[in-house]
Amino acid sequence: MNRDFTVYLFYIVLAVCLIIGLLVFIILKIKEHIAEQKKPEPIKCGNISVLFDQDMNVTIIPYAKDKYGRGKAVGGPQFLAQPYKPEALGRIVRYSMKLCEGGVTCTDNELMSRLSFKGWKEFSEGKRNISVHYQEKHGIVFNTTRRRDDGAYQFNYNGFEKIVNADARDGELGEILMLLLRRCR
Repeated sequence: MNRDFTVYLFYIVLAVCLIIGLLVFIILKIKEHIAEQKKPEPIKCGNISVLFDQDMNVTIIPYAKDKYGRGKAVGGPQFLAQPYKPEALGRIVRYSMKLCEGGVTCTDNELMSRLSFKGWKEFSEGKRNISVHYQEKHGIVFNTTRRRDDGAYQFNYNGFEKIVNADARDGELGEILMLLLRRCR
């Protein structure tokens, strides 16, 4: 009789384990499906400078070409103060890239007024910069920079340092920026 009870108990435990395993599998598939539904809208345009101050606060300046083909700031700069997560950084990057599309350019004086600085050299002092832009052939392109004595930035490398798909998630964009920041000077 004890042996029969042990066999029944074994089958009951096995059935419960199978049911729990099946439920976990179904829940994981549902979460995966929900995540697929929440894919971000692909980035299809944009050119921004992502500037980090010494406290890791972020200023993002979107750019567009003016009627003469020169890069000019668009609208207002975007700001992100510490503490933040990579997802928040990626989200503001995505938003700033979208601002470039059809945005109205502003003069250097208007930009400096919005940043509360007298000039670019003063503003860029102590800030590291990463250039991010969209290219149809490649996707989202990242380039680290180094600051020159006149306050302007130049790329550390010719070509592209990092490229990701236009539909990269916000967290991925933020993580890439944080990793590349080490290369900025």
